[in-house]
Amino acid sequence: MTQISGPTLPAPKAHKFAELHGLTKEAEQIDKMVERQKDNWSQFKNRQTDVRRGYFIELFRQHGLFEKFKKECWPRGNGKEGEDNCRRYRTAKASFDEAVGGPLLSFSSHKPSTNQKAAPPTEEVSATKVSTPSPVSIESPPAEDQSAERTLIEDLAEIDHRNIETTTKSTLVDTRIGQGWFRTEVLKRWEHCCAVTGSSTREAIRASHILPWRDSTDEERLDPNNGLPLIASLDALFDTGLISFDSSGRLLVATKLTESERKIFGLDTRALLKKPSEKTATYLARHRQKHGFGE
Repeated sequence: MTQISGPTLPAPKAHKFAELHGLTKEAEQIDKMVERQKDNWSQFKNRQTDVRRGYFIELFRQHGLFEKFKKECWPRGNGKEGEDNCRRYRTAKASFDEAVGGPLLSFSSHKPSTNQKAAPPTEEVSATKVSTPSPVSIESPPAEDQSAERTLIEDLAEIDHRNIETTTKSTLVDTRIGQGWFRTEVLKRWEHCCAVTGSSTREAIRASHILPWRDSTDEERLDPNNGLPLIASLDALFDTGLISFDSSGRLLVATKLTESERKIFGLDTRALLKKPSEKTATYLARHRQKHGFGE
Protein backbone atom coordinates (compact mmCIF):
# COMPACT_ATOMS: atom_id res chain seq x y z
CA MET A 1 0.00 0.00 0.00
CA THR A 2 1.27 3.46 -0.85
CA GLN A 3 2.34 5.37 2.22
CA ILE A 4 0.75 8.71 3.05
CA SER A 5 3.19 11.40 4.12
CA GLY A 6 0.76 13.96 5.51
CA PRO A 7 -0.24 14.33 9.20
CA THR A 8 -3.97 13.97 8.38
CA LEU A 9 -5.41 10.48 8.74
CA PRO A 10 -6.20 9.29 5.17
CA ALA A 11 -9.86 8.21 5.36
CA PRO A 12 -9.92 6.49 1.92
CA LYS A 13 -6.85 4.45 2.87
CA ALA A 14 -8.51 3.62 6.20
CA HIS A 15 -11.48 2.18 4.33
CA LYS A 16 -9.22 0.17 2.00
CA PHE A 17 -7.09 -1.04 4.92
CA ALA A 18 -10.25 -2.21 6.70
CA GLU A 19 -11.31 -4.17 3.60
CA LEU A 20 -7.89 -5.84 3.32
CA HIS A 21 -8.15 -7.00 6.94
CA GLY A 22 -11.62 -8.49 6.74
CA LEU A 23 -13.50 -5.46 8.10
CA THR A 24 -15.45 -4.54 4.98
CA LYS A 25 -18.86 -4.53 6.63
CA GLU A 26 -17.65 -2.46 9.58
CA ALA A 27 -16.05 0.12 7.29
CA GLU A 28 -19.21 0.42 5.22
CA GLN A 29 -21.27 0.78 8.40
CA ILE A 30 -19.08 3.75 9.40
CA ASP A 31 -19.65 5.38 6.02
CA LYS A 32 -23.41 4.76 6.19
CA MET A 33 -23.58 6.06 9.75
CA VAL A 34 -22.01 9.35 8.66
CA GLU A 35 -24.30 9.53 5.62
CA ARG A 36 -27.41 8.97 7.77
CA GLN A 37 -26.48 11.95 9.95
CA LYS A 38 -25.78 14.38 7.10
CA ASP A 39 -28.80 16.59 7.88
CA ASN A 40 -27.63 17.14 11.46
CA TRP A 41 -23.95 17.98 11.04
CA SER A 42 -24.44 21.71 10.50
CA GLN A 43 -25.29 21.96 14.19
CA PHE A 44 -22.20 19.96 15.16
CA LYS A 45 -19.53 22.28 13.80
CA ASN A 46 -19.26 20.27 10.56
CA ARG A 47 -16.99 17.71 12.20
CA GLN A 48 -18.35 14.69 10.36
CA THR A 49 -14.97 13.92 8.76
CA ASP A 50 -13.22 13.96 12.13
CA VAL A 51 -15.95 11.77 13.66
CA ARG A 52 -15.62 9.28 10.80
CA ARG A 53 -11.86 9.14 11.31
CA GLY A 54 -12.44 8.70 15.03
CA TYR A 55 -14.64 5.68 14.34
CA PHE A 56 -11.99 4.15 12.07
CA ILE A 57 -9.38 4.63 14.81
CA GLU A 58 -11.69 2.91 17.29
CA LEU A 59 -12.31 0.04 14.85
CA PHE A 60 -8.59 -0.54 14.28
CA ARG A 61 -7.73 -0.19 17.98
CA GLN A 62 -10.36 -2.74 19.00
CA HIS A 63 -8.90 -5.25 16.54
CA GLY A 64 -5.25 -4.54 17.38
CA LEU A 65 -4.56 -3.07 13.94
CA PHE A 66 -4.01 0.61 14.63
CA GLU A 67 -0.21 0.48 14.84
CA LYS A 68 -0.10 -1.60 11.66
CA PHE A 69 -2.39 0.91 9.94
CA LYS A 70 -0.10 3.79 10.91
CA LYS A 71 2.98 1.92 9.77
CA GLU A 72 1.53 0.99 6.37
CA CYS A 73 -0.76 3.93 5.58
CA TRP A 74 -0.10 6.79 7.96
CA PRO A 75 3.55 6.91 9.10
CA ARG A 76 3.27 10.53 10.15
CA GLY A 77 0.53 9.50 12.54
CA ASN A 78 3.38 8.77 14.95
CA GLY A 79 4.69 12.34 14.70
CA LYS A 80 3.51 15.24 16.84
CA GLU A 81 1.08 16.60 14.23
CA GLY A 82 -0.31 13.13 13.60
CA GLU A 83 -0.77 12.45 17.31
CA ASP A 84 -2.46 15.83 17.78
CA ASN A 85 -4.81 15.04 14.90
CA CYS A 86 -5.49 11.57 16.28
CA ARG A 87 -6.57 13.06 19.61
CA ARG A 88 -8.74 15.56 17.71
CA TYR A 89 -10.52 12.76 15.84
CA ARG A 90 -11.10 10.76 19.00
CA THR A 91 -12.31 13.88 20.82
CA ALA A 92 -14.75 14.61 17.98
CA LYS A 93 -16.09 11.05 18.10
CA ALA A 94 -16.38 11.09 21.89
CA SER A 95 -18.18 14.44 22.00
CA PHE A 96 -20.51 13.34 19.17
CA ASP A 97 -21.31 10.10 21.00
CA GLU A 98 -21.97 12.12 24.14
CA ALA A 99 -24.33 14.44 22.24
CA VAL A 100 -26.43 11.64 20.73
CA GLY A 101 -26.55 9.53 23.88
CA GLY A 102 -23.97 6.87 23.08
CA PRO A 103 -21.90 5.43 20.23
CA LEU A 104 -23.88 4.72 17.06
CA LEU A 105 -21.58 1.76 16.36
CA SER A 106 -19.61 -0.50 18.66
CA PHE A 107 -16.92 -2.96 17.59
CA SER A 108 -15.53 -4.17 20.92
CA SER A 109 -17.13 -7.62 20.99
CA HIS A 110 -17.06 -8.53 17.32
CA LYS A 111 -14.60 -10.46 15.20
CA PRO A 112 -13.50 -9.21 11.78
CA SER A 113 -15.64 -10.13 8.82
CA THR A 114 -14.38 -13.29 7.15
CA ASN A 115 -15.36 -12.22 3.64
CA GLN A 116 -13.06 -9.44 2.56
CA LYS A 117 -15.11 -8.81 -0.61
CA ALA A 118 -18.49 -8.88 1.12
CA ALA A 119 -21.52 -7.23 -0.46
CA PRO A 120 -22.91 -4.05 1.10
CA PRO A 121 -24.22 -4.85 4.61
CA THR A 122 -27.85 -5.26 5.50
CA GLU A 123 -29.36 -4.43 8.89
CA GLU A 124 -27.70 -7.52 10.40
CA VAL A 125 -24.00 -6.66 10.36
CA SER A 126 -21.03 -7.48 12.52
CA ALA A 127 -20.71 -3.90 13.74
CA THR A 128 -23.42 -3.52 16.37
CA LYS A 129 -25.92 -0.74 15.94
CA VAL A 130 -26.63 0.85 19.31
CA SER A 131 -30.29 1.74 19.69
CA THR A 132 -30.82 5.47 19.21
CA PRO A 133 -33.79 7.54 18.01
CA SER A 134 -34.03 7.88 14.23
CA PRO A 135 -33.34 10.36 12.92
CA VAL A 136 -30.91 11.52 15.59
CA SER A 137 -31.56 15.14 16.44
CA ILE A 138 -28.77 17.19 17.96
CA GLU A 139 -29.97 20.62 16.97
CA SER A 140 -31.20 21.57 20.42
CA PRO A 141 -29.84 19.16 23.05
CA PRO A 142 -30.91 19.70 26.66
CA ALA A 143 -28.80 22.11 28.66
CA GLU A 144 -27.33 19.28 30.74
CA ASP A 145 -26.23 17.46 27.55
CA GLN A 146 -24.55 20.60 26.26
CA SER A 147 -22.79 20.94 29.60
CA ALA A 148 -21.65 17.31 29.48
CA GLU A 149 -20.25 17.82 25.96
CA ARG A 150 -18.40 20.96 26.98
CA THR A 151 -17.00 19.19 30.05
CA LEU A 152 -15.68 16.29 27.97
CA ILE A 153 -14.12 18.60 25.39
CA GLU A 154 -12.61 20.80 28.11
CA ASP A 155 -11.14 17.81 29.95
CA LEU A 156 -9.60 16.37 26.77
CA ALA A 157 -8.22 19.79 25.83
CA GLU A 158 -6.70 20.12 29.29
CA ILE A 159 -4.98 16.74 28.88
CA ASP A 160 -3.75 17.69 25.41
CA HIS A 161 -2.11 20.91 26.63
CA ARG A 162 -0.32 19.38 29.62
CA ASN A 163 3.42 18.82 29.54
CA ILE A 164 3.36 15.09 30.29
CA GLU A 165 4.62 11.96 28.55
CA THR A 166 2.74 10.95 25.41
CA THR A 167 1.97 7.49 26.84
CA THR A 168 0.46 9.00 29.98
CA LYS A 169 -1.47 11.51 27.87
CA SER A 170 -2.94 8.75 25.69
CA THR A 171 -3.89 6.68 28.75
CA LEU A 172 -5.67 9.65 30.30
CA VAL A 173 -7.54 10.32 27.03
CA ASP A 174 -8.63 6.67 26.87
CA THR A 175 -9.79 6.78 30.48
CA ARG A 176 -11.72 10.03 30.08
CA ILE A 177 -13.72 8.71 27.13
CA GLY A 178 -14.38 5.38 28.80
CA GLN A 179 -11.98 3.17 26.85
CA GLY A 180 -8.61 1.55 27.18
CA TRP A 181 -6.80 0.16 30.18
CA PHE A 182 -9.01 1.71 32.88
CA ARG A 183 -12.21 0.21 31.47
CA THR A 184 -10.54 -3.18 30.97
CA GLU A 185 -9.26 -3.27 34.54
CA VAL A 186 -12.56 -2.11 36.07
CA LEU A 187 -14.47 -4.80 34.18
CA LYS A 188 -11.91 -7.42 35.17
CA ARG A 189 -12.43 -6.62 38.86
CA TRP A 190 -16.17 -7.20 38.48
CA GLU A 191 -16.12 -10.37 36.38
CA HIS A 192 -16.74 -8.41 33.15
CA CYS A 193 -20.31 -7.51 34.05
CA CYS A 194 -22.38 -4.73 35.62
CA ALA A 195 -21.55 -4.56 39.33
CA VAL A 196 -25.26 -4.38 40.25
CA THR A 197 -27.36 -6.20 37.64
CA GLY A 198 -24.85 -8.78 36.49
CA SER A 199 -25.45 -7.86 32.84
CA SER A 200 -22.56 -8.90 30.61
CA THR A 201 -23.68 -6.84 27.59
CA ARG A 202 -20.52 -4.78 27.29
CA GLU A 203 -22.07 -2.22 24.95
CA ALA A 204 -24.50 -1.26 27.72
CA ILE A 205 -21.88 -1.03 30.48
CA ARG A 206 -19.97 2.12 31.38
CA ALA A 207 -16.79 2.13 33.46
CA SER A 208 -17.89 4.91 35.77
CA HIS A 209 -15.51 6.82 38.02
CA ILE A 210 -16.65 6.78 41.64
CA LEU A 211 -14.80 9.98 42.47
CA PRO A 212 -15.50 12.24 39.45
CA TRP A 213 -12.76 13.10 36.98
CA ARG A 214 -12.71 16.76 37.99
CA ASP A 215 -12.27 15.85 41.67
CA SER A 216 -9.51 13.29 41.12
CA THR A 217 -5.74 13.39 40.81
CA ASP A 218 -4.14 11.67 37.80
CA GLU A 219 -3.36 8.70 40.03
CA GLU A 220 -7.01 8.47 41.14
CA ARG A 221 -8.24 8.89 37.56
CA LEU A 222 -6.25 5.83 36.50
CA ASP A 223 -6.94 3.76 39.62
CA PRO A 224 -9.37 0.93 38.71
CA ASN A 225 -10.43 0.82 42.36
CA ASN A 226 -12.01 4.21 41.61
CA GLY A 227 -14.41 2.64 39.13
CA LEU A 228 -17.63 0.68 38.90
CA PRO A 229 -18.98 -1.03 35.78
CA LEU A 230 -22.64 -0.02 35.62
CA ILE A 231 -25.33 -0.24 32.96
CA ALA A 232 -26.11 3.16 31.47
CA SER A 233 -29.21 3.96 33.56
CA LEU A 234 -27.48 3.13 36.86
CA ASP A 235 -24.35 4.97 35.73
CA ALA A 236 -26.41 8.13 35.14
CA LEU A 237 -28.07 7.84 38.56
CA PHE A 238 -24.73 7.19 40.25
CA ASP A 239 -22.91 9.97 38.42
CA THR A 240 -25.52 12.54 39.45
CA GLY A 241 -25.65 11.37 43.06
CA LEU A 242 -29.16 9.91 42.96
CA ILE A 243 -27.80 6.57 44.14
CA SER A 244 -24.70 5.50 46.03
CA PHE A 245 -23.43 2.45 47.93
CA ASP A 246 -22.32 1.93 51.52
CA SER A 247 -19.09 0.19 52.51
CA SER A 248 -20.76 -3.24 52.33
CA GLY A 249 -22.19 -2.58 48.85
CA ARG A 250 -25.80 -1.88 49.89
CA LEU A 251 -27.61 0.47 47.52
CA LEU A 252 -28.51 3.91 48.86
CA VAL A 253 -31.19 5.93 47.08
CA ALA A 254 -31.64 9.71 47.29
CA THR A 255 -34.96 10.88 48.71
CA LYS A 256 -35.48 12.85 45.50
CA LEU A 257 -36.43 9.62 43.73
CA THR A 258 -40.07 8.73 44.33
CA GLU A 259 -41.25 5.20 45.01
CA SER A 260 -42.58 4.90 41.46
CA GLU A 261 -39.26 6.08 40.03
CA ARG A 262 -37.42 3.54 42.16
CA LYS A 263 -39.57 0.80 40.66
CA ILE A 264 -39.02 2.11 37.14
CA PHE A 265 -35.24 1.84 37.63
CA GLY A 266 -35.51 -1.47 39.47
CA LEU A 267 -33.84 -0.17 42.62
CA ASP A 268 -35.67 -2.37 45.13
CA THR A 269 -33.33 -4.54 47.23
CA ARG A 270 -30.38 -3.77 44.97
CA ALA A 271 -26.76 -4.05 46.06
CA LEU A 272 -23.34 -4.58 44.56
CA LEU A 273 -22.77 -8.19 43.56
CA LYS A 274 -19.87 -8.42 45.98
CA LYS A 275 -18.44 -6.43 48.83
CA PRO A 276 -16.24 -3.62 47.50
CA SER A 277 -12.51 -3.74 48.15
CA GLU A 278 -11.08 -1.56 50.88
CA LYS A 279 -9.82 1.01 48.37
CA THR A 280 -13.12 1.05 46.49
CA ALA A 281 -14.97 1.47 49.79
CA THR A 282 -12.84 4.56 50.47
CA TYR A 283 -13.82 6.07 47.13
CA LEU A 284 -17.46 5.23 47.82
CA ALA A 285 -17.27 7.03 51.15
CA ARG A 286 -16.10 10.15 49.32
CA HIS A 287 -18.93 9.73 46.81
CA ARG A 288 -21.49 9.54 49.65
CA GLN A 289 -19.99 12.60 51.29
CA LYS A 290 -20.04 14.55 48.03
CA HIS A 291 -23.72 13.80 47.41
CA GLY A 292 -25.01 14.14 50.96
CA PHE A 293 -25.70 10.55 51.93
CA GLY A 294 -25.64 10.05 55.69
CA GLU A 295 -23.57 7.31 57.20
